Amino acid sequence: MTSRTLDKLIYMANQIAREFGNQRPNDAVEATWDHLWHFWDPRMRAMIVAYLQEGGDRLCERDCLNPVSLSRRVFFVSTAS
Repeated sequence: MTSRTLDKLIYMANQIAREFGNQRPNDAVEATWDHLWHFWDPRMRAMIVAYLQEGGDRLCERDCLNPVSLSRRVFFVSTAS
């Protein structure tokens, strides 16, 4: 995938995070990751996870996309699989 694709995925992930942050602030991390897990193509998720592991500096618009918070969830899912 291209950097333009990554830019689009980051934009979409931030939109999702904003929505869940407004609706369900207490479990926004879980809701955001749940959405990505169930509705995104595995290649899309893999690209966001790789970006996250590189620092994910543009995934910080909300706490639910804060790289530290989200990486904990990614680690839990990847070790549970």
